[in-house]
Amino acid sequence: MKTDDGGGSVSSERALNSALHVSEQLGRAVAGQASIDQAVGILISQTGCSGTEGYETLRWLSGAEHKKLTEVARSLIREAVDDGNRYRNRVHRPGANE
Repeated sequence: MKTDDGGGSVSSERALNSALHVSEQLGRAVAGQASIDQAVGILISQTGCSGTEGYETLRWLSGAEHKKLTEVARSLIREAVDDGNRYRNRVHRPGANE
């Protein structure tokens, strides 16, 4: 087996680096899918559409805006959070729920 100057196995190091890379990719994929699912949920609650219709709407927006599906989903989530914060700030009464 070929080794590097430090006595460790080069092939083991490559295998580890490859496994770490795959693990990072899977983590990003899971996070992206969670964002997509959350955005679909927002569309369902705001429009009354089905899950399939919400997903198709995201796909359409992705193509229309020339952005990745996860980018569109995260943007929709940010907008929903911002809208929720504006609403909470508008209806907050001093001393209520404190």
